[in-house]
Amino acid sequence: MLDRKGQMKTIEAFLAASIIFLGLLIAGAFPKVINQDDRTTLSALGMHVLLALDANGSLGELIDQRNWTNLNEHLEILMPISISYNLTVFDQDMNQINTDVISNGGLANTDIESIQYVCASRNSQFRCYIVRLELAYARVN
Repeated sequence: MLDRKGQMKTIEAFLAASIIFLGLLIAGAFPKVINQDDRTTLSALGMHVLLALDANGSLGELIDQRNWTNLNEHLEILMPISISYNLTVFDQDMNQINTDVISNGGLANTDIESIQYVCASRNSQFRCYIVRLELAYARVN
């Protein structure tokens, strides 16, 4: 009589390895889930910063004066260090107004949250601006 225990152990090991390999293959096929809480946090932070800038009309005033350096300084003060930002200002026809880059070094992260804010100037000549603030968590190397 031949001992068949060795054959069964080999088949069992092969099936176990196949199940593990199949599980890893299926798990890798699913896309990475984006954390919605991070996007909500960035969106709330961006809106809070824009509202703080526009609370006394200074945002519209800075845009009217085309004072991009001062606007960037205000954003650097209000933004946490761990957040990368890029701000673009458009007129009512969606033509970009700002000629200088208003950013703290660029958005290196791929998960970018974009906030659009409508701002009106307090000038005697009424102007309406659309401010787009793009935010992302800064990458740590």
